[in-house]
Amino acid sequence: MRIDHFVIRLCLLAAFFLALPIAPAAAQIGNTDVVGGAGGASDQDQCPDGALLTGMHFSGNKDINTVTPICTTYVNGQAVSAPIVLRKWGTDYEPTFGFGGDPAKTPACAPNTAVEGITVEVSNVNLVHSFRFRCRNPLLHIYNDSPGASLGRGAKKYEKYVGCGGGAIAIGIVVHHGALIDALGLICKTWIVATPVKIYKTTGKRKTPPTPSGPPVALRVTVGGAWKMQTDAGARTNLTLSPQGQGLSPFGQDSELMGMAGQIASPGGLASSTTGGLQGTFPPGRLLTFTYFRPDGTTGTCQLVYSTDGQSLKGTCAEKGTSFNWDGMRGSWSAP
Repeated sequence: MRIDHFVIRLCLLAAFFLALPIAPAAAQIGNTDVVGGAGGASDQDQCPDGALLTGMHFSGNKDINTVTPICTTYVNGQAVSAPIVLRKWGTDYEPTFGFGGDPAKTPACAPNTAVEGITVEVSNVNLVHSFRFRCRNPLLHIYNDSPGASLGRGAKKYEKYVGCGGGAIAIGIVVHHGALIDALGLICKTWIVATPVKIYKTTGKRKTPPTPSGPPVALRVTVGGAWKMQTDAGARTNLTLSPQGQGLSPFGQDSELMGMAGQIASPGGLASSTTGGLQGTFPPGRLLTFTYFRPDGTTGTCQLVYSTDGQSLKGTCAEKGTSFNWDGMRGSWSAP
């Protein structure tokens, strides 16, 4: 009798924990490259837990003297707090720009969007001359750019973009600073929103599920490995995918959101501008969505359908305002 009571209590406890909502899963924190000169002290400034980078005050004359990161707390893709102002980095210079006054002089993301990337303009003396953000909603991959940090004086020598990529988003900055701001980068974190487990109640006589017909459906996790990708124009690229998790529910169903990482490379491993990494998500609908990023800062976004037999990847990619079809099959291209 005691054993029966113990089993009943154990079952009730298990049902309670299964009914709890699943919290978003987050990958480890990582930093982008910094853009700018080699001078100044190196520091990091990070948003509080649950908050994302959404803007940054600045001041300066010919180049940027100070930056002050701004964060906002998000829940389910919606901003739920007033702006959280972090530390000011650098040394003030008068006159200042970007504090109070015209909001356009404070680079900030649009409402309910947060920073995923930053374009940094570097001056002839290797200081940060200006910057602007690439923004998106934490749950969506629709992008927009913030206003730039306009000083009205000085000039840039070059500019470079660095971004978090894929499912990652910025939660702070990396800053090299002294009397002025020497370089900037981002602190990134990948957010994967898990699908809650649903508890179904059954009444009456238990029905036997129908026997599946047709060929078996390949689990999404089997997408991992090497793929030979080719565009309509015949350009060939090797793609290697690494699923982050199994995508299986506690009941063994292929129904959980799964993260994705990987690499892109030219045929045969030859040095090429096509080399780079990728990050993304793979939902139960079998539409793999990821952003690839190259060492030169170039990024692109792809949406590829994984066939039910597990033998093909097909879809479209977009980069720099253009798009192309990308078809893949198992294996790796050898050097031409």
